[in-house]
Amino acid sequence: MRNSVQNVKGFSLDGIDLRAILSVLLVLVAAICIFNFTPSIDDEVIDHEEVRVAALEELENNVGMYDENTIVLKDTSKSKAKELATALGAKLRITSDGKYATLTLPAGVTVSDVYHDESNLKHLSQFSLDYKVDVGEVSSELRIPTPPNYDIGDELYPLQTYYDHLNMQDVWSHYRGAGVVVAIIDTGIDTDHPEFMGKISEWSYDATNDCIVKDHDLSVIEDENGHGTAVAGVIGADWNDGGIAGIAPDVTLLVIKAECNELGQFARTSDLVFGLYYAIEQGADVVNMSFGSPGNAFSDALALAYDSDIICVAAAGNDSTSVMTYPAASPLAIGVGALDDGWNLAWYSNYGENVDIVAPGTALTT
Repeated sequence: MRNSVQNVKGFSLDGIDLRAILSVLLVLVAAICIFNFTPSIDDEVIDHEEVRVAALEELENNVGMYDENTIVLKDTSKSKAKELATALGAKLRITSDGKYATLTLPAGVTVSDVYHDESNLKHLSQFSLDYKVDVGEVSSELRIPTPPNYDIGDELYPLQTYYDHLNMQDVWSHYRGAGVVVAIIDTGIDTDHPEFMGKISEWSYDATNDCIVKDHDLSVIEDENGHGTAVAGVIGADWNDGGIAGIAPDVTLLVIKAECNELGQFARTSDLVFGLYYAIEQGADVVNMSFGSPGNAFSDALALAYDSDIICVAAAGNDSTSVMTYPAASPLAIGVGALDDGWNLAWYSNYGENVDIVAPGTALTT
């Protein structure tokens, strides 16, 4: 019995040193693990080359559809983003959670230059293109069926017959949006328009130039396109015996402006993403996004909005397709399709996963 105990303590068995055997086995296991899980240099080069081929193909197939001077970093961190910005001599813009960032390239340097530079090969997997975004159209068609049965003095209110479809008259008897902040991420707003006097939040924001009205003036959100003003009118135009009646005339408008290009598109998806993050930070109750893009760059921001109990509403799009259009197609946003002047889906409206609900879209006065 004494010998057995001594054998166990001494790790010996009939003269064989078990510690030596275990050491050899551990070395073999380590060697096998290294062999199975450590990629060779050739494997890493092949992986980088696959990323490079895919990145250059996307770059060349979508010329004209993205901003030439901006690179998007998704699923990044502040340290990684700063390192890349320094390496490229770029200006860094990053969200407070560090998950989404953009690099604005130095003058004279394009995204194509960066993608084709051999020294950036190892970084390509972290890069995304900053796509332009189509602005949702606002129809100018006016139709006059039966007039609404509610006493409002605005001269164009009788044309807003779509309120009958929504049964807004009963809603207005109880509530008109007081205390609610609606963020409108769009082309800005006509700051001098009488429909919006006293409704525009001083925290309204120019998402392209990172300027807050409070620190500058209303000019930073001035609408040079008209789309944002039209959307803001539908949502919150005042009941002032002139013009139209907004669907929620007592809300506060948190206007978030993004730059448009000469074609009337939003110049960069990233401006819209930063705008959504800003709306969340400001505690908006509802976010309106009348635009659509094929890529879901909004996923992290929408998840944060959802966790913050913010309702995000997005246009389904006007391309008569079921192809996924974001942010409407995201399960964390309410995608809104368009009705024609009756109860049918408008011929131009997107459908499928882009649409959760439909609302009047053809007969619209703003």
